[in-house]
Amino acid sequence: MNRHFRSSLGACLCLVGSLFCAGASAQAIQDPINKSFSHQHAAPPSGNLPPGMIDGAKNPEKIPDSEAYALFFIHTANILTSPQTTSTQAQAQVNRVGLLPDDERTLVSALKAFKAQFESQVQLHNQAVMDATAHGLKPTSFIPERDALVKATRALLAKELTPAGVSTLDAHVQSEKRHMVISDPAALVSH
Repeated sequence: MNRHFRSSLGACLCLVGSLFCAGASAQAIQDPINKSFSHQHAAPPSGNLPPGMIDGAKNPEKIPDSEAYALFFIHTANILTSPQTTSTQAQAQVNRVGLLPDDERTLVSALKAFKAQFESQVQLHNQAVMDATAHGLKPTSFIPERDALVKATRALLAKELTPAGVSTLDAHVQSEKRHMVISDPAALVSH
């Protein structure tokens, strides 16, 4: 299964592999936080999406918050840390959220830590997949690891941001759902 999303921020990240299906065998995944910033404005038109996809432009309420935060964290952390991103571009990205300066600094710090942990998890998972495959075993899904990191990062932000900052961040992530396209989690579980 492929998991695709589009973002108003202009980048499209794709996590490829059957690892998104809880019971399916997984393949080694590429680090979805690229070392270079990929800038793509075009996402697949809604009518051209494969079956089993949720189009946030049509049904943002069907995109789980955990998915939306994961995509937001991955995408924004990539922009903030990419060598191709200027400090002006990085600041503009953070400004879009609408936080006060102290909350912006907290968000940036949390996202940089998220990226470091995420990249480490991806490397460890890729090695585990290669080891399992080499021994004829069925690899495990990466999603529970990713979701645990997203949950921990959200908890940290809930503790460190001001109450207004938490509310503002959530409103921003909710509004970004309209720019996301994901595989329907219900369809994945049934396979």
